[in-house]
Amino acid sequence: MIAAARLRQIAEPTFTFLDALTFLIFIRFSGDAILTAAAAWLIVCAGATAGRDGLETALAWAWTLVALIAGAGVILGETGGLGANGFLAIHLAELGGLAVWRRHSLAADFAALRTAGASARQFLVTQSRERIPYLGMLLVLAGLILRRQQLDAAVLQPVGN
Repeated sequence: MIAAARLRQIAEPTFTFLDALTFLIFIRFSGDAILTAAAAWLIVCAGATAGRDGLETALAWAWTLVALIAGAGVILGETGGLGANGFLAIHLAELGGLAVWRRHSLAADFAALRTAGASARQFLVTQSRERIPYLGMLLVLAGLILRRQQLDAAVLQPVGN
């Protein structure tokens, strides 16, 4: 009986407001992540770390990403604007300011991003001892992103469900 009800629920999916809200939250989070990642890349390029080996560039980008997120959290915590919209606004302002500051070298920065992507792909397919920490860092980043998305959906669940 329970299995039949569950099968019916799977066969006839319903679209609820919570599903739409979760989807919109994911879209907002994805946009915020892309803005923050782009801002972190511009900072890495400004620090002249982008042309070095792949692991060093990836670590510089990852730590810069963490610093941008933590810095936004400190600013929003002090001003009382903590929340997803506050983070999105801060990260949009960061990227805008960095884009204006780096406007003369944006083409070179994004060319360096393409080069870093090709270098990372080559690094991942080549057998080396350095590949393991790199893959570990990518797995941790993916796990943190997935966990963050799960927590956001749990916080917005209505009481009683």
